Amino acid sequence: MSNKADALIEKNNELREQLNPENRKFYSDFMGYVRLKSLDKDERATELQLLAILQDLIDAQNDGVSAQDYFGKSPQAVGDDLIKSLPYNLKSIMQVAAGGIGFYLMMAVLPAMAVPEKDIDLGNLLLSSVWAMVSVLMIVGLISRNIYTPVGKGTERSTKMNWQKLLAVLTGTFCILGFILIFFLVKTPWQIRLAGWSGIAVISLIMVLGLIVFLRIKDKKPWWGIALFFGLSGFIGIGARIPIINHYLEMSLGKGGWGILLLLLFTSYSFLRGRYLKKQNKAARTNPQKGER
Repeated sequence: MSNKADALIEKNNELREQLNPENRKFYSDFMGYVRLKSLDKDERATELQLLAILQDLIDAQNDGVSAQDYFGKSPQAVGDDLIKSLPYNLKSIMQVAAGGIGFYLMMAVLPAMAVPEKDIDLGNLLLSSVWAMVSVLMIVGLISRNIYTPVGKGTERSTKMNWQKLLAVLTGTFCILGFILIFFLVKTPWQIRLAGWSGIAVISLIMVLGLIVFLRIKDKKPWWGIALFFGLSGFIGIGARIPIINHYLEMSLGKGGWGILLLLLFTSYSFLRGRYLKKQNKAARTNPQKGER
């Protein structure tokens, strides 16, 4: 995602607060549809068009015109026309795919490296990451088709189960099962074992790359759990390759000490994070205006 597109998305988020709840919901559905259907389009051009429509919608709201009246009977048709006018950008979707595969590989390699004696199957990781990325694109495509449903001569927000939604659920289930089977059952000859200082060097490099990616994310709140798990996995992998530290932990927790420590730390964080979110939701229900901010 480019910095210019980031700025436009942030501006969109700010302006969207000016819409009343009904118009905001209507526009958010439209925005989600356009974004999901335009993954192969120029992202900056897409966000510029969405921002222009949002500004027009705010003006229409000030004049007493609802979002439904502004978009007409078929918001899907409006979105399709907008998408057709956008320039293609195959580089954009390639970057998304490459970034997704790279992110998955980093997240999968570090936990695997927490045990120095375990071989890392690079072929398996590559196959499962490609499967995961293709699955995500398929599911995103199916979800985008289910945002709206035909009604008379127009379309409206889809709220009921239909065969397309059922197909999306079945496809998602198939993709998840396929990923599990590949990850746990497929073995390839491309296996390596990184023990000692070579493992420490690789882990350190992956952690630095992960830190750079994390620092570039503006809204870090949704990613803190993953970042914590990522960091702990890296430190455990390094500690397991330092004889003195590894010996001390095995004396304290046993042979699987590192895995136990990682599980305990991640479970504790998940519990505390869950309680924090529960309190936030309760506060938002008690004070709706504070919750919207």
